[in-house]
Amino acid sequence: MKSKYMILAMAISSVAILSQTTQAQEGYPPQGYGTPPVGMYDPGFQGGGQMSYADPAAAGYYHPGYGMNPAYQTAAYDPAVVGTEQTAYYGQQGLQPIAEGSEEEYEFIENYSQVVGVAPKIFGGIEYLHVWRKGQSFEGSLLATSTDPADESIIGAATTSSLFGMGREQDTPRSGARLTGGIWLDDYQNWGVGGRGLALEREVLGITATTADYANLGHPFYNTNTSLNDSIVISKPGVGNNSANNATSIIRNENNFYAADLFITKHLWTKHANRWDFVTGYSYLQVEDAFSLNSTFTVRDGGGSIPQDTVVNFNDMFNTHNEFHGGQFGIMGELQDGPITWRLLSKISIGQMNQQATIAGTYFEDSNLLDNEGIYARDSNSGSYSRSRFAFIPEFNIDMLYALTTNLDLKFGTTFIYVSDIATPGSIIDPRIDPTGGTEPAFNFDTTDYWMLGINCGFDFHF
Repeated sequence: MKSKYMILAMAISSVAILSQTTQAQEGYPPQGYGTPPVGMYDPGFQGGGQMSYADPAAAGYYHPGYGMNPAYQTAAYDPAVVGTEQTAYYGQQGLQPIAEGSEEEYEFIENYSQVVGVAPKIFGGIEYLHVWRKGQSFEGSLLATSTDPADESIIGAATTSSLFGMGREQDTPRSGARLTGGIWLDDYQNWGVGGRGLALEREVLGITATTADYANLGHPFYNTNTSLNDSIVISKPGVGNNSANNATSIIRNENNFYAADLFITKHLWTKHANRWDFVTGYSYLQVEDAFSLNSTFTVRDGGGSIPQDTVVNFNDMFNTHNEFHGGQFGIMGELQDGPITWRLLSKISIGQMNQQATIAGTYFEDSNLLDNEGIYARDSNSGSYSRSRFAFIPEFNIDMLYALTTNLDLKFGTTFIYVSDIATPGSIIDPRIDPTGGTEPAFNFDTTDYWMLGINCGFDFHF
């Protein structure tokens, strides 16, 4: 629990530190400004592309309202002042550069926009993601084992080996996609609105174990009636006590992840080719987990409670659904170096996580339904449950954009998203069972955290 709130404090601190480095300033070089027939790259304009300063008096690039004012012709070009759009423009006119942050600078930007055109109004992007996710946690729940015949798949026996559970089940990285789109509400890109959507490929992990693979198979549990480790044996050679064959056990866990937000951006600060924006809005996230266990075997114990050669089938289902609604706030920065732009995003969403859990089981003998209980899904914990909890979701992105054209950027980067509180099947399965009935296993909304880390590539556009 302490680690979750350390992450919360770190996320808020990162936003606060970045915010303290900025100050409000109206009027600045917009992103993706201009289309260059010729000329040099201008780091004073953002969003990719080049600006032409080859001859401001030619091809309509020279604005007659500028350079005609005697106040701007009183001194020669000062080479000590570099890196601004005024320097590039006035340096070729032999004029005195304008001081940054002055009214003259704002007037210059207004007049220059009439020459080279209006800044892009629409922006967006499409990205492919290659993602690693936190593995499903079944700590404390060893759900399938193999042993020597004498040990009968009991936890703690000398020959017991784990087939599924008792740790974090991992799978290979998965794919995903993210779409972004929005519009600027003014000619100087002070205010913008937009939205993003993220979906990851369904993750499936599990095992299929048969008698042909393992002569001895079972599903272990802690017997609260005897206070001893116990098991349901589904494969054991011979015809003696607990013997069984023709076993097939299928365990599957599926995970789905979706996220989306609607955002508003407000320009905070710009200097040369660097800018910072405040980001706020609505945030949504959904994490779904579905766990199933299906075991079928033929009873070979002639002296047991179930007739010999009876085909037995157990089914367990543990499903969880987590849905987050909240507000977000953060800082986004763009740092430009020639045709390359570094984009940084640090934000945190705070709100309510609605959690739902469904548990159900069945028991069949020779295809006849005899009970609505499985192995771990019993009468005492089966049903549907829900609750709402406070949750927070920090997100960090670092992207490198390369300007292919004035309107199109190639993007590479990395994304990290942390979710403080979700319900998963691994957190609600209780391996403590009273085979005679009673209150165990019991249902408890034990929860865990979740994260995803991915690398992304794609394209950004602005026009």
